[in-house]
Amino acid sequence: MTDYTRAERRRQTRMIQDLQEMDRAVELAATLNKLVPGEWLVADNRAPCDPHKDRVTLRIDRDVLAWYRKLGRGYQGRMNLVLRAYMDGIVSRSVKDFGAFDWQGREI
Repeated sequence: MTDYTRAERRRQTRMIQDLQEMDRAVELAATLNKLVPGEWLVADNRAPCDPHKDRVTLRIDRDVLAWYRKLGRGYQGRMNLVLRAYMDGIVSRSVKDFGAFDWQGREI
């Protein structure tokens, strides 16, 4: 059994919460697609951007991007949640990763 530090346990808890939130978002998107009229799904109900986010250019496989876009508005936020959950998994040592090193080979 691995002894986790307090910080690692907090990150692991955050990762689990993020994964649960993603599950709820996917279930909600599926329910909305079945129950809500199509016109409602295109209504502009976007929340303002978090001021702490940065705009970046990112290359993503077309099929992955298409799948997220099918989830509807907020797909970029859901993509961010997936990346955050992965990061929390690495930091909490809940997920083993070969890529937990910076460009100079130092562990992050």
